Amino acid sequence: MEIVSKSGPLTIYRTVPLNWSAIIGGWVIATAVAWLLYVLGLAVGFSAVDISHADAMTKAWGVGTRTWLVLTWAASLFMGGLFASWVDGKAHPTFGLLNGIAVWGLTMTVGALLLSIGFANTLQGGASLLHGSPVTPSAAVTSYTAAAFWALFFSTVTGAFTAALGGWIGAGHLHRVYDEGTL
Repeated sequence: MEIVSKSGPLTIYRTVPLNWSAIIGGWVIATAVAWLLYVLGLAVGFSAVDISHADAMTKAWGVGTRTWLVLTWAASLFMGGLFASWVDGKAHPTFGLLNGIAVWGLTMTVGALLLSIGFANTLQGGASLLHGSPVTPSAAVTSYTAAAFWALFFSTVTGAFTAALGGWIGAGHLHRVYDEGTL
């Protein structure tokens, strides 16, 4: 609804700024794109493995995996934010930005929950194998773990930015697909 005032036209939205069905749809799209890109990365990575140069391959594979992790999060969350803005139907960049951030937040919450469940199960399985013997982590394991967490951090920050960007772009380039009065 648009009202003309002394300062110019005002747009009044009678709906809530966030459309949760659009956000969940964006999350589903982001998850599907991420799965597709993860499988592509695994296929390319395992196709490139040369067992005769295991030392060089290990280092290259670690760098490639971290880079692919960041790119996958960025691309999939961009698509999720874009989709959420398109499905939402509001041609307002702020609402699109909010939809993109909400897709990112939902993705991070579900991902953290699944990661913590998997991590807890891994620790329980490892503890049952060790039967109480003391284990000290080696320097290599500690550096690999640190590198993995840095990659996870950068992919999370990049994903937040690209999800918001996707939502903003999606809302700014929205074409009216349906009329709310006909639904």
